[in-house]
Amino acid sequence: MRIILAFSMKEGMPWMWVVLSGVITLLLGGIILAKWRSRAFTFSGCFLGIDLVFAGVGWIFVGLGLKSRA
Repeated sequence: MRIILAFSMKEGMPWMWVVLSGVITLLLGGIILAKWRSRAFTFSGCFLGIDLVFAGVGWIFVGLGLKSRA
């Protein structure tokens, strides 16, 4: 959903950070499904932390981009 949201953002907004956050989420989910299916609960906390950091950074840059436009 983040990738779809990023491509629907208006021109001039830093949408690339939101795309990066969505891609990282997708990759981490794929890694869990492909390699560590039996240990998904063990790694999900660490991967959730990584995902939240990238999502937060993405939204911070969106906010800064909107602030510079105003």
